[in-house]
Amino acid sequence: MPHLIKKSSGRIVHPWARQNLVILAVCLLVISAMSISYAVLGTTINIGGQASIKQTEPIRITAVQPSSSQPACASATYPPTWSDTAFQVDGALTALDCKLIFDLKIKNETNDMVYIKQILEDSFNNSANMQYSFSFTLNTPSSVIAAQSEQQFSLTLSYKPSLSSLPALTSFMASFRLVIDVVTPPILVVNNSARNFEIFRGETSFTPANLTSRLSALDDIEGNITNQITRTCRKGNVNIACPSSWLDWDAGNYTITYNVSNLFGLAATPVTMHIENWQFIKIASGQYHGIALGSNGSVWTWGYNNRGQRGIGVNGLANTINSGSPSLISKNEFGDQRIIDIAGAHNTSCAVAANGRAYCWGSDDGGALGNGGSNGDTNSPSAVAMPSGITFKQISGSHGTSSDATFGALGSDGNVYTWGTGSSYRLGTGSTNNATTPTRITSSGDIVQVSQGNIGGSAVTVSGEVYVWGANGQGQLARGNITASNATTSKPSLVSGLSGVKQVSYGGYGGSGFIVSCKTDGTAYAWGWAWGVRGNIPSTEVSKPLQIAGLSGVRFVTAGVDYAHYVVGNDVWSVGYSNYGETFTGTATRITPIKSTLNNVTGNVGTTSGGWDNAYILNATGTMVYSIGYNNGNDRELGSSITSTISTGAVVPWTPTITMLEW
Repeated sequence: MPHLIKKSSGRIVHPWARQNLVILAVCLLVISAMSISYAVLGTTINIGGQASIKQTEPIRITAVQPSSSQPACASATYPPTWSDTAFQVDGALTALDCKLIFDLKIKNETNDMVYIKQILEDSFNNSANMQYSFSFTLNTPSSVIAAQSEQQFSLTLSYKPSLSSLPALTSFMASFRLVIDVVTPPILVVNNSARNFEIFRGETSFTPANLTSRLSALDDIEGNITNQITRTCRKGNVNIACPSSWLDWDAGNYTITYNVSNLFGLAATPVTMHIENWQFIKIASGQYHGIALGSNGSVWTWGYNNRGQRGIGVNGLANTINSGSPSLISKNEFGDQRIIDIAGAHNTSCAVAANGRAYCWGSDDGGALGNGGSNGDTNSPSAVAMPSGITFKQISGSHGTSSDATFGALGSDGNVYTWGTGSSYRLGTGSTNNATTPTRITSSGDIVQVSQGNIGGSAVTVSGEVYVWGANGQGQLARGNITASNATTSKPSLVSGLSGVKQVSYGGYGGSGFIVSCKTDGTAYAWGWAWGVRGNIPSTEVSKPLQIAGLSGVRFVTAGVDYAHYVVGNDVWSVGYSNYGETFTGTATRITPIKSTLNNVTGNVGTTSGGWDNAYILNATGTMVYSIGYNNGNDRELGSSITSTISTGAVVPWTPTITMLEW
């Protein structure tokens, strides 16, 4: 017996082992009237010098006429004789299409599964030198013999003249050799543990249909599996149609079971692949860098990296790091946790993990990393010093141009926590001091969304009311006046007369700021510095929320540094400063909202994000990010190898090179 060979992986592979059982037959056929069976006893097959495969019963050979209306193919006038080389039959071929059926039983005395393979070498000749054609088929459903067991086989040999017009022969000589290979086939070996993959919805380098060709490359299966794979797809416990494209499935968790067999008919344990079909769900930005969040909890960064704000373990210009293209931050950097939210602020980035822990990286100016301010900048995620007994659900970062950053987070207790630079009373603590760890600024316990700005912040309650805090130099506190804040007035307070709000976004830079919001009824309201709220509002600064005329069905808002996006249906409307095209409507300043008409954007908008002089759109399927605006050649904040500013006519689409992730 051949020895089993064990690989270092522990999987067992059976090498090929072959011996031939040869039946050499010479038939002399003469005219007769009936079909008959003949019995021939063969020999024992030896493998490795041992008698291992035995023919346990005589081979039964039966000649079968093609139909009841045709004469019989052959018959015997006496029993056939058998030797090691031939057996003789006296009979006749009176029909033009005949079959010989061989019935045999073979015992496998080895401890391995074996496979019986049949090969026919044939020639039919006669005195008239006529040729006959042959076909050979295995009638038995399985050609496998289990260890220490017997298997009955039925083989059919069909033969006929190569020309249908040939007459029946009174006699001819037929010789054929049947070779039965006894083979130890390569056994299909499958990793017992299910495979877990995260597949990007926009993936086009392989599809669900050709994913099967990757199974052997995954080293899960050994042996030839070509065209021997069937699939069953499920979402939860419900069977569903297997897709032709990952876009056919919404983002979520699925199971694909591959039923695999090799060319010998041997089935392996089904390969179960747990698939998370994922897409991008959020884009955030700092001054010159961007961050993307996947529904699978993955975090991708691109752009400027002078302070380590990309979180990839190195500092440096973007053109020297992946040519500015998005890079994946390892899940190990977040304690092997999935990320549920992201934020950027100037040269700092932050994220919240599924367990509620927050992580920040990049610049620690003003205490932006939230870790106590003792370690300085970091180019990989650093754990935030969490308040006792509190976890975070959501996070937001400020815009700005100076070396400072402020973050606000929604706590598990329904309150707002802030940290970072404290100038302009932006933290809502009633102080202008920096905070190097998160500090609670509300006590209502009913907050559901936070947006932190450069000189203040805002938050939405579960009932749709809005809290604001910080400076009031352009009416950001919505109190009907424009006055400087102090230790008392800068703390969080409710906006009077505004209800039904579902989202807010705080924009601005330097000493200016504004807030935009959308309500559950699809209307939009804004107040503060004029750039983000000008629309049809007559005054330069707006100290109370006013509705943006001409917009309905608004479902998402974004405040940039001096412009605003309003997502209506799957389109984006913009207002404000657009010197670098950040409104997606060209370079002209927009004093009233205007709908973008750029290619790939109209009718394809999921959400938007506003940075310093650039902006991003995430498409409706979460498979593509479009970027526009200022693009320093060394910074590459548009997330591609393009080094020039893109302000009109088109946007820069990018998709990270993603196949199957097990990150």
